[in-house]
This record gives sequence, structure tokens and C-alpha cells, in this order.
Amino acid sequence: MKTAILLLISLISFSANAQDFAPVGAEWHFQNFLWGGPGSSYHTIEADRDTTTNGNFCTILEKDTGLIIPAAQLIIWEDNNKVYFFENNQFKLLFDFNLNAGDTLTYHIPVNYIHYNLICGVTNPDSSKTDRAIVDSTQNLIINSQTLKTLYTSPLSHNDTNYLQWDLGQIIERIGSTFGFLGHSLMQCLGGSPGHFRCYSDNLINYKPVSEECDYATSINSYEINGSLSIFPNPTSSNFTISGIEKSYKLFVYNAVGQIIYSEDNIKGIKTIDTRNNPKGLLFIRIESEDKIYYQKVIKQ
Repeated sequence: MKTAILLLISLISFSANAQDFAPVGAEWHFQNFLWGGPGSSYHTIEADRDTTTNGNFCTILEKDTGLIIPAAQLIIWEDNNKVYFFENNQFKLLFDFNLNAGDTLTYHIPVNYIHYNLICGVTNPDSSKTDRAIVDSTQNLIINSQTLKTLYTSPLSHNDTNYLQWDLGQIIERIGSTFGFLGHSLMQCLGGSPGHFRCYSDNLINYKPVSEECDYATSINSYEINGSLSIFPNPTSSNFTISGIEKSYKLFVYNAVGQIIYSEDNIKGIKTIDTRNNPKGLLFIRIESEDKIYYQKVIKQ
């Protein structure tokens, strides 16, 4: 009887400490456009199981691209509205939802971030460094009767080599960054886009801000990186102009979570897009011209 009581107390205690961020069974779906090849792909992150690490109740995350990748495993712990990951025998801060507009978040990125992020170039960001983000504004999102605090952030470390060059973008309680759970590197190639958040679900909420299916990867015929396409100025605080496409084309502009904010068919020649009413952050451009598709990203300041 004493053993049963102790077990019951232990289970109650574990339940009481269960975290809101990454509860067991939670799933994230992301699209990522492939670099240097045709098509696009997606990956799923799942909160697979509970564990106890250094006396703290944590969740183990697994990444699945059709095959579980053990090297992508993350141990996540939430405490007092702060989200940490466990690495090198210590917990490192990732998100802090106690912050408000004007506050600065200093955070870490896991060494195995490469499994969650598309990197361009030979030199990858140094994950041993911290990075900083300024909270531009906050908002409470109501999803399935749950109030989730959202931080809209901008990176502070563009020109400071003492910090990791990273961007968290929009961070939502329970969900993480809409730039790819961990955010993404500022070292992305301008000829491609890192993809976007599609869906999140757990035992309380289902969040699907895009029209695409959660786990369907759309194929394309061609992926153009360079060529004559030019988009300027980039970054921009007002308008950007597209030039260099000789034939008529379709244009789609997406925000950071994959929602289409502008589209137009049968464009010929130079096209200027007004972004003054769009919030700061990344915009993703898709141009379809006959059998070619171009991807580009624009930074809205």
C-alpha cells in the first residue's frame, strides 16, 4: 500500500510539473524549400516522451522527415514561462515569454540546429555564441479558447561578430518561432527561402494559419537561384521593385508564417510592391514564369 501511495504521489507531482510548451504528443509541421535542387520538403517535430534531467521534468523532441533522426533530438524544459534546452550538462535559455515590448532577449541555439534550419554557404553560424533579440511588440492570440502570448522580435546582432547571427521572428507560447521552431540563420542565401511554419497541434489546440496541408510537400518544375532576377532595395522600409524577368509571370508574396499577402497574375516587365503597411520581418517572394520558379526573400525594416 505504501508503495502504491508513493507511486500515486509521484505521478501527481509529475503531472503538476508537466509543461505547457512541448507537452507530450505535440506536433509541429514546417515546410522548407530545398537549396540547390528542385522541389520542396517538409519536416515534423514531435514531443515524443517525458524525461527527468538534472531533477527537472522535461520533454524529448524528435524530428521526423519520414525517418527519425536521433542526432536532431532536443530535451526541452519550461519553467516560469521560460523555455530551455539541455546541452553540455546545462540548461540554456531559448525563449522567455515574460518579456514585453522594449525588452531584450539573450538566448542560445542548440549545436544540432542544422537539423532544423537551412544554412547557405560554407561558414555556418557558431552555436557556442548567444544572440540577442529586441521585443518590438507583443500580442495575445486566442486559439481554441487558449490565450497564447506572442512576441514579435527583431535581431540585434547583424554587425556584431561576438553574437550568433540569428532571427527568431514571431514567437508564440506553446509553439515557438514561426521561422522554424528555433528561428533561422541570418546567413540564408537570398536566392532561396528557408520555408515556413504550417501547423501545430497538442491535446488543447490545433493551429493552422496557412491554406496548405500540414504534411504535403508541393513539387515544382525548376528552382532558379541566380539569373537575371533582381529585387531592390533589400532591405526595404517602404517599397521593393522586381526586374529582370523577360516573360510574363505570376507573383506571390508570403509573410513569415506562409500566408499570401499579395498576388498578381500576368505581370510584364518591372513591378513595384508597396510594403509600408506590412510589419517588420521577412517577406518571401515566389515568381512563376513558364517552367521556372524563382524564390527570393526581402527584409522589411
